[in-house]
Amino acid sequence: EIANANTFIFLAPYFFPTLSVLWIPIWLTINYFYPHEYNTIAFFMLLGSSYAHHIYMTVLLTLTTKQTDFDKPGHFHSACIIFFTNTAIIFILLNLFSKNLGNFKFWLQALQTNLDLIQNLIHFLQQYA
Repeated sequence: EIANANTFIFLAPYFFPTLSVLWIPIWLTINYFYPHEYNTIAFFMLLGSSYAHHIYMTVLLTLTTKQTDFDKPGHFHSACIIFFTNTAIIFILLNLFSKNLGNFKFWLQALQTNLDLIQNLIHFLQQYA
């Protein structure tokens, strides 16, 4: 037990994607010795998979067990910190390794495209409901 721990110390296991961060030095090493465009594709695939695993395990842990880590800062506050910190960490990781992801216009276009697809899906489902 840690005396006088703050909220971030309590919640660190939930917002630090360990497996995702471990892929970075592995990818850098492989890419240094065997540079190929497929390395980057494989890196992003494995980064996404490991991050999805992290999110799944975090949600599973928080929903199925009574975590005392959430009692001190509060459940809603903890959930907000976990969500926003996870988002910031993955955004920073992707921004470091991709040229397009640092482009704000790219993000807005992708957001608009996804919102259009969601709207089309909702209209389609309403027709058959």
